[in-house]
Amino acid sequence: MFNIKDGLRRAFGGVANQPNGSKDNLPQDKKSQLMNGTMLSSPSESMRAAWQLAKPYFTRSEERRKAQAMLAMVLGLTVGQVYMDVKLSNWGNTFYKTLQQAGNTLEKPDSAENRAQIEQLKSKTTKQLYEFLGLAGIFLGLAITKVKLNQKLQLNWRQWMTNQYSSSWIDGDSKTYYRMQNDGSAADNPDQRIAEDINRFTASTLGLSTGFLRSSLSLPSFTYILWDIAGPAFVAGAAGYAIASTYLAHKVGKPLVKLNQDQQKYEANFRYGLVNARNNTESIALQDGEAVERDILKHLFGPVVANQNRIINKNMQMTALSAVINQTANVAPYIIMLPQFYARKMDLGDFFQGASAFGQVQGDLSWFFNAYTDLADWKSVTNRLTGFSASMQKYNGTATLPAPPTPSAG
Repeated sequence: MFNIKDGLRRAFGGVANQPNGSKDNLPQDKKSQLMNGTMLSSPSESMRAAWQLAKPYFTRSEERRKAQAMLAMVLGLTVGQVYMDVKLSNWGNTFYKTLQQAGNTLEKPDSAENRAQIEQLKSKTTKQLYEFLGLAGIFLGLAITKVKLNQKLQLNWRQWMTNQYSSSWIDGDSKTYYRMQNDGSAADNPDQRIAEDINRFTASTLGLSTGFLRSSLSLPSFTYILWDIAGPAFVAGAAGYAIASTYLAHKVGKPLVKLNQDQQKYEANFRYGLVNARNNTESIALQDGEAVERDILKHLFGPVVANQNRIINKNMQMTALSAVINQTANVAPYIIMLPQFYARKMDLGDFFQGASAFGQVQGDLSWFFNAYTDLADWKSVTNRLTGFSASMQKYNGTATLPAPPTPSAG
């Protein structure tokens, strides 16, 4: 039966119809931390929490051997992509050197010797183009296979976690779903935790992990190329540029972690209000509760708009910063290396490979900058799933659910 007092309590954050004798075994300080998304304050805590969420599937589930094999293949294909990146970079150097030789020969007076040399260079470039097709085909095969395996692994992982969390939440013995709903538990909107956050957690964890691995392997390879072509000063410049951009991204984008987490909570609260109104249509109509319900929905939607505006402003700042940094990085290596090229200290092949290597090194070192928004969202999802797991474990102690990590001092 629709109750106006319960409706107002729900709208303004209270707990309606809490049964007598219900207990909240979660300490108040940790409960507050979970609700505010500040439990996992440091990167190391987020990494430990993510590992606790992932470990059951990869080490204790009945699918662990298949999961481990698929993960090993995804990581192996990532290594193969880095190897092909280096091969394509070396091919580009050789190809542009051949073009420079052809250009120099074409500038010479016409003669039988020059014509013969031009024909040799034509044959050489034709072979190089066929070589490129082969390298590109291998790279494409690696990329397609990796995408399929990665998405299949993510789907299997999501399916397993969804089954485990659903079974633990809808538990016939402990009635976890009922007790969490009525004791003011810190884990808000369990339906969203299971339906959306598990999907986002598995996809983001795999995507960010393989991206970080690729950058970590690519960095030393292209640093060596850049060092060999342009010298240590050029490498130091790329590193300094990347470190500065990452620092700026952290300063500007840090609030996104809390903003994204709050947005998910506000959206879910508003959606719950709509579903609740739909499920109580008869009671609302009989007691003329339409005005109260409208006020409830208006109150629930207000934080959605206000917080989304804050996210828009922060994303605008991040987009502007990203555009400046990336566009500058595109032209910087050419500006720096042009004097050496005009002084004939490097040929066309080294010039283009050096510029490409600079971009690769700068991109690898800027991985945290480029992935900052995704990392912020991943951390928010990890926080929410950790809180949800802690709340469920309070009642049923399910072994497949991870225990929440203990926050480090300070």
